[in-house]
Amino acid sequence: MSLRRSNRIVRLPTSSSPIRSKYFTPKIKKEQDIEEIPEIKEIPEIKEEIIDNNIQIVETVIKKKEEQDVLPIRSPKRRKTPKPSVKVEIESNPIPKNFHDIYNHVKTMRSKIITPVDTMGCANIPKTINQESPITQKIYRFQLLVSLMLSSQTKDEVNYQAMTKMRNYFINEAGFKDGITIESMLWIDEIKLDELIYSVGFHKRKSGYLKKTAEILQNQFQSDIPNTLEGLISLPGVGPKMAFLTLQEGWNLNLGIGVDTHVHRLSKQWGWVPKTVKDPEITRKELEKWMPKEYWKEINPLLVGFGQSICLPRGRRCDLCSLSSTKLCSNVDRGLLRKVGKLTPEELEIMNKSIRGDISNLKDIEDLV
Repeated sequence: MSLRRSNRIVRLPTSSSPIRSKYFTPKIKKEQDIEEIPEIKEIPEIKEEIIDNNIQIVETVIKKKEEQDVLPIRSPKRRKTPKPSVKVEIESNPIPKNFHDIYNHVKTMRSKIITPVDTMGCANIPKTINQESPITQKIYRFQLLVSLMLSSQTKDEVNYQAMTKMRNYFINEAGFKDGITIESMLWIDEIKLDELIYSVGFHKRKSGYLKKTAEILQNQFQSDIPNTLEGLISLPGVGPKMAFLTLQEGWNLNLGIGVDTHVHRLSKQWGWVPKTVKDPEITRKELEKWMPKEYWKEINPLLVGFGQSICLPRGRRCDLCSLSSTKLCSNVDRGLLRKVGKLTPEELEIMNKSIRGDISNLKDIEDLV
């Protein structure tokens, strides 16, 4: 047996030479095979704000990228690292599929009829009662605000009578040539004012509101109507609906939709807002999420007139509505349609006399379909 082992040269491991054993034999890659992992820079938080009218501020935060060390080693090919997108888009609610069809049908029907809102609505009362003696735009704005304040829980016809009675008293008995003005409202006694508007709903409360409003306008707004939403809502008895309509008609500022009981009811009926909504103010916010701004001003008188004459809360006239024959409305009174089909022309004429407004031009509903 050879003893050459004792003559073998044993080399001790150094820091530059790895230990070799049968249990651990690390594989060393060549320098050219190792891809240098690019340093990943911290992605800062990026915020962008977009404000669109009455839409609340929307913020998007791009979070810091995690697990930076979990990147695979690939062949040395140039990789394109996508840049984080910082563009923020507000996804508005989609327009209901039936909106344009219903809107066009209602607009066509409204062009054939004259309803109370067309001549005795708040925006038209100052023009109607002052036909013989035109008023300035400043006086128009005040009379517009007064008619809106009186309109709550009151029909247009009753509101028109109250405004006419006030105007005649101020001109004929008090000597104010322009009738209803801030000066005449400051002059009149609250008890007498309450007597003049006795026919409107909540007349006692409204007479106090009118007196206080006249004082505020004189002291804080240079005897004119505020041209801001905040200024109008600060007046006693003035809510968002009145404020938006005043801005639209008085200042030509289209900042929101005036939602009254008819707009609120019909919007739920046609599925434009959830049927569970009970507050007209919530209906306004829901409509403004998707309705194009070009409709914001005309939607109120359009639906108010339609709700006054054709689609009433009770006793709706589906036989005169093209939405029933085109199946665009799911709330059709089938019993009424059968009843009208059995009426004689004379009986139908008597039935039509109860309608608020003139529907004489709405003769053949089939022509509108």
